[in-house]
Amino acid sequence: MAWMLLVILAHGAGKDEGLEGRYRAFTTESYKEAGLNALLVEANAVAQDLQLKEKPAISAKDVTEAHISTPYWSDVAGYFGVLYTSNYYYSVSTDNGLSAIGRRFGRYDEFMKGSVR
Repeated sequence: MAWMLLVILAHGAGKDEGLEGRYRAFTTESYKEAGLNALLVEANAVAQDLQLKEKPAISAKDVTEAHISTPYWSDVAGYFGVLYTSNYYYSVSTDNGLSAIGRRFGRYDEFMKGSVR
């Protein structure tokens, strides 16, 4: 299927914004799963190195939220994805490398409910 998309793009049909948009958004469940596994490897290494208050081995069951970018955005913008546990978030958003780790204090929407009056 990917080779068909490449053939279409090579023949100029990619100039259609609809096709270009679909190309940017194209991903598969296998890619998302492999991406999550790669993020887990990075998160586990960093959590151990920094002695973060995380489980000794973060697993997919410990992930509360995750976003894995499409291959297009990973290649073009260097944004690969982010995963959240109940304690921290791990972001791979610059040059496809781990670029941010942050402490979680709860969900953003819960925070906003308490601050808006």
